[in-house]
Amino acid sequence: MEDHDLLEELSASEKERFKRELTPQEELRRQHMQFHEKHKGHEQMHAEMFIILIVTLLVAQIILVEWKKRHYRLLIILILSAPYLH
Repeated sequence: MEDHDLLEELSASEKERFKRELTPQEELRRQHMQFHEKHKGHEQMHAEMFIILIVTLLVAQIILVEWKKRHYRLLIILILSAPYLH
């Protein structure tokens, strides 16, 4: 018997149920597609966060170098006393 003949023998509700059920692989693919639709645009947000991180690190490094040039003793005192302040 062919698949087409088997479908004709089923009742209307059984046909509808048979058409709606997905294989596990199809269900995973559907969930994966829903995940990507839900999180659309997150790639850009992550890129922006990375750029902000890099800029912050560069600015902090520049500030520390300038602080070391201008107020060396104060910087050393803070660095050495920091573990005891905790």
